[in-house]
Amino acid sequence: MTPDRPARRLTGAASSIAFHLRAAPVLVGVRLATAVLAGFAPVVGAWTLARLVDALTDGADERNAVLAGVGVATVAAAAAVIQHVSRYLDSEVARRVGLRLQSDLFAAVSRDPGLSRLEDPRFHDRLQLSRVAAQTVPQIFTPALLQSIQALVALIGFFVAMVVVFPAAAVVAAVAIAPSVWAQRRLSRLRSASLAIRSPHERRLLFYATTLTDLRVAKEVRLFDLGEHLRGRLVDEVGAIQETERRVDRRTAVVDSGLAVLAAAVLGGLLVGTVLLVLDGHGTVGQVTLLVASLAGMQAAAAGLVSQAGAVDEGAMLLDHYRAVVEGGAPVQPASGAVEGAVEALQDSVVFHDVWFRYADDQPWVLRGVDLVLRRGECTAIVGVNGAGKSTIAKLLCRLYEPDRGRITWDGTDIATVDVRALRERMSAVFQDFVCWELSAHENVAFGSLAEARRRPESVHEAARSAGVEDLLAGLPAGYDTILSRSFSGEPVGDQDATTGVVLSGGQWQRVAAARAFLRTSSDVLVLDEPSSGLDPVAEADLLSSLVDARRHGTCLVISHRVRAVRGADQVVVLDDGAVIERGTHAELQDAGGSYARWLDVQADALLGGTR
Repeated sequence: MTPDRPARRLTGAASSIAFHLRAAPVLVGVRLATAVLAGFAPVVGAWTLARLVDALTDGADERNAVLAGVGVATVAAAAAVIQHVSRYLDSEVARRVGLRLQSDLFAAVSRDPGLSRLEDPRFHDRLQLSRVAAQTVPQIFTPALLQSIQALVALIGFFVAMVVVFPAAAVVAAVAIAPSVWAQRRLSRLRSASLAIRSPHERRLLFYATTLTDLRVAKEVRLFDLGEHLRGRLVDEVGAIQETERRVDRRTAVVDSGLAVLAAAVLGGLLVGTVLLVLDGHGTVGQVTLLVASLAGMQAAAAGLVSQAGAVDEGAMLLDHYRAVVEGGAPVQPASGAVEGAVEALQDSVVFHDVWFRYADDQPWVLRGVDLVLRRGECTAIVGVNGAGKSTIAKLLCRLYEPDRGRITWDGTDIATVDVRALRERMSAVFQDFVCWELSAHENVAFGSLAEARRRPESVHEAARSAGVEDLLAGLPAGYDTILSRSFSGEPVGDQDATTGVVLSGGQWQRVAAARAFLRTSSDVLVLDEPSSGLDPVAEADLLSSLVDARRHGTCLVISHRVRAVRGADQVVVLDDGAVIERGTHAELQDAGGSYARWLDVQADALLGGTR
């Protein structure tokens, strides 16, 4: 046993018990009582059965025999009722605890303010085990803990019974149980280790299974004939998972078979010896019956106790991962002495002060000493080649990541010292990789500000109108209630059947994403990362005009490769290899003849004679 295993088991058990008590304190108390009663029931049953056998073989009067028979039937009935009640209580406690565990897990994941953990494969392996914990620990730990108590009560009861009738046999039986305990402990460790081995394979299996049924990738899967290749990958992952299970099952079969032979040998030896004693006048047939029942009961109780201890170990291991995710998912708190509560409306500017950033310590620098001023009421455009760090600036501004060096200030206050949610309430964005929610059209827009959509339902239509998508959404089969997906059906509307979902084009989705950003009217800063990349020239001009109107009195950060998107900006910043190499107005940079001017020439050539 590793040095930390007892401590881990106790910690995991304590944590799980705490979850259980918070989720269902009364039910847990009742279930504990039934566990004790269920442990005593077979012991009492064995005693009453021994009395019945003695009453029948010793020629006792009919009344005693009948009473003994009634006692056996009563104990059996009580044990059956306790078993059914316990099964119901186990299920109900598991449901309540499972709800609490899953709620806490996904609350921790969703309140994590940044993206760093979500980009770590090790975190996803741990998250997968945490999800398994949230789903299975209630089914594993609750029965395991209570059945361990039940098995312990039964083990002690049967041992006492054997001591009373045949003390020497009790000692032999206790010694014979030791190999079973040791072997089952080894098996429980093997099962726990197999969970960690299977986790990466199960995540990849889910990825391949989802990919083969995902409408968004179905075109490429079919066009490039990837189905058989992906199916092969899926089968490989299933095979790896099954091989891990197979090794555990083989070991379990061998060990359990050996233990069964050992138990049979001990039971047979003790039984033969006891029978010889009874034939020699030492003891009764009822005592032999009690001995047989006690030996079988001790073996079963010991095996159950060790097996449940393994389940407790497994639950403790899963809860280690669960606690790491839940406790590590707390939002970044403001620094000591920081401004808390609401973030005031932007009065002057947002400033990047010598900001350096890289996504991991072993990765190259994405931003190198960036100095940037976003003034209130002005539009700043950032241009540069792919990989120059443009989108990273937007992510840092939204505090999806934190700078490795330097700082970003909001009217002079470091944004790292203010409440992240309050800061984000002052921002809105259309990201380059915006989300196409497979939900209703209404929700796709309303997600920009759920509070505003609830307070003023008409604001959803106003935002869609500003983005030029109102007519499209209103004209869908179920209007704004239409599901924007072919994977799901909408709810029935009136007497009509459930409507089939609708798939939008890339440009239409881009307008929906813009409407989502427009809905947050309280924001002071609007971030537009390639806001018109999927639009035709006419639609692009309309959307950009809407964006200008929407941010007439606000601050706008535009990241784009399009001339039309940046030429009207108050300030154009050219980024190269994570550093600012040029800045000025469109006209100033065009006249300077530097990188920006060359970029314009390339675009003009690409547009077949278009002008700058």
